[in-house]
Amino acid sequence: MPNTKIEIRCPNGPQRLFMKLIAPEPLPRVVEDLNLMELACGDCARQMRKDEYDIYRVLHRYAMNGELVESVLVWSDGEEEIIGGYREEP
Repeated sequence: MPNTKIEIRCPNGPQRLFMKLIAPEPLPRVVEDLNLMELACGDCARQMRKDEYDIYRVLHRYAMNGELVESVLVWSDGEEEIIGGYREEP
């Protein structure tokens, strides 16, 4: 049985590879609203700090199938702001 390979990349700099997921065929069932991966992106944070110095980090949240769900700014005071929702509405 062949494996499925899913590459998780930064949406703003797709050459930046965060990880590869290798899963058996067929893919396991995923509950999209519960199974998210949250990855901090130093490249995006560095780029955004040029305009806003008090940005602590940028997080990209992905579904287990590799689909980008949203990106979030985390400010120095701990507040979060969603800066992009990428999921297609049905």
